[in-house]
Amino acid sequence: MKPEDLYKYTWLSDAAVNPQGKIAYVERTINKEKNNYATNICFVSSNGGSIAKLSNEGKDTFPAWSPDGISLAFLRDVDGKKQIFIVKEENHAVQLTNHSHGIGSFQWSPCGDYFLFTSRVPEVDVSTDQGKVYVDLPFKSEGIGLKDEKYNHLFVIDTKEGECTQLTTGTFHISSPAWSPDGTEILYLRNTKGISTDKQENKKINDVFSINVTTSLIDKITDSSLLISKFNFLPNEKTLVLVANNQEFGSGTQNQLYKVSSDNISPKSLLSPTLDLQIGNYALSDMKFAGGYPAPFADLEGNLYVLGTKHGSVKIYRRSRNGDFTAVTNCDKDIYHYIQTEDKKHLIYLAITKDCPGELYKLDLLTGEEVRLTNYHEELNHTFDAAEVEEFWFNSFDGTKIQGWIMSPKHKLVGEKLPLILQIHGGPHAMYTGTFNHEFQVLVSKGYSVMFINPRGSFGYGQDFAKACRGEFGEGDYQDIMSGLDYVLSSYTFVDTQRLGVSGGSYGGLMTNWIVSQTNRFNVAITHRSITNWVSFYGMSDIGISYTDAMLGGNPWENISLLWEKSPLAHVKSINTPLLILHGEEDLRCPVEQSDQLFTALKKWDRTTKLIRFPKSNHTFMKNGKPSYRIHFLEEVTDWIEAYI
Repeated sequence: MKPEDLYKYTWLSDAAVNPQGKIAYVERTINKEKNNYATNICFVSSNGGSIAKLSNEGKDTFPAWSPDGISLAFLRDVDGKKQIFIVKEENHAVQLTNHSHGIGSFQWSPCGDYFLFTSRVPEVDVSTDQGKVYVDLPFKSEGIGLKDEKYNHLFVIDTKEGECTQLTTGTFHISSPAWSPDGTEILYLRNTKGISTDKQENKKINDVFSINVTTSLIDKITDSSLLISKFNFLPNEKTLVLVANNQEFGSGTQNQLYKVSSDNISPKSLLSPTLDLQIGNYALSDMKFAGGYPAPFADLEGNLYVLGTKHGSVKIYRRSRNGDFTAVTNCDKDIYHYIQTEDKKHLIYLAITKDCPGELYKLDLLTGEEVRLTNYHEELNHTFDAAEVEEFWFNSFDGTKIQGWIMSPKHKLVGEKLPLILQIHGGPHAMYTGTFNHEFQVLVSKGYSVMFINPRGSFGYGQDFAKACRGEFGEGDYQDIMSGLDYVLSSYTFVDTQRLGVSGGSYGGLMTNWIVSQTNRFNVAITHRSITNWVSFYGMSDIGISYTDAMLGGNPWENISLLWEKSPLAHVKSINTPLLILHGEEDLRCPVEQSDQLFTALKKWDRTTKLIRFPKSNHTFMKNGKPSYRIHFLEEVTDWIEAYI
């Protein structure tokens, strides 16, 4: 496996199935000549078979079947803006919208006569010859940029006449619009101000609102106490199930399932109060490009189906009416999208396994039989041996059980000693899985072993574990990682204890910086998209205030000694490990100035280092950036390791 094998992958997303069992989904490939990505809509039967493709120039996304399953709507890029198209006869698509600001997301009405859609529209007329005015935070957001006075609002359009009506206005954003099952209401999420406390002044809140289709009256359904990420109707049509959390531990708070009446503001109730499972998909991988995960849904018996992140895998779980939670999918997979067939007897899902990037699967809910419907990577799998992946658990310094994996070449020579690369994930509230990862496969193909663990702070191991690193950066989380390293070095005879590397991005980059400032155990290090100076990060990052307070529990005015002491930059004179630094220049989450400071300081003290800045690249460039940048990144990483390991 080489860095340039990135060109051989096909990424799948956004599957939709019609009543006749025909599945539409998006395939994403790389256009090497244009140095960008092509997205096309493909079709396959829920019984498998040949794959058909909707003819286009690689600019189609988000397929959605009409209620009767005859027509397919989708978004197509037209002059840089996404518009709704409808196709009835194969390969003949008709443009429905020509919205000046483009379409964000959309949904068919239950009768099929209307579309509900979102669009970012200006609420304030800002003259271009005046300075930009900001009066509130955040005034910039990663992946979006500086605040531009455009807000995501709701529209409805007649599918036959093309008449369009805007339903919401105001200086707020709405998301996740949905029709009620009977078509009389439109529901959506809206960001609102939470109830402030001394400890949670920046509490994030999403509420559910409803619009009466007949009267256009807007009602607030929930009580501003939750950050709601997903919602759906239960079969009785008057009760909503919510995926939400109360932000007790900020971004480290696990989601829970709530139910609430949809006809007025009413008390919410927890569906499974004792459940200690992170609802949703919080697994990190360079084999996924689409964010988010589907809302829960119910079958004919009232059982709920949700995605759950737990112990290094993401599975589909069923909550029965009596409250029991059981996994309905087998094996260790990273399931990132799923839908239900019309007969509610099967689930269609997209998943990554340890040997294969994302493919489409079908699950029989009665028998538990799982069938793979696509095989995009069969040829790739024949051209190289996927790494051998072994799961392990160990007791950390304080007895906490930690899960990890080690990857190595399948055909190791007897007595061979392989250098070890320690990989650290971002977040920290995320999770590694033992599934296919291009970067790790490349490293193993170079003759290295790769280890990675989920230290405290990771999701997937309960609420106490997820919150355990908050306010304590560089303490238990750091010791978990170093304890994991000691465990691997003592447990795997093929690992060369004298040739060690460490690498990580975002929070993982911060931890990499911290590690090499505290120990000289590693021969080589790579840090990307990282934090180096908490004091400047506080004011420069789009989440600087909340993230610094969460990880350290302080601010520059009252706790500047704490922020500086916990900054890798403060200990730069102790860094002797050759350090490669990589960063996207348009990163607003971990601004590029963080890497600039580290590089400058290392050069001041004549340390071995290199800085690479990627133009027009944000925090997610390793998953969604220019293909050439992603390949260049891996080439630089492997060259750096080879030079210094």
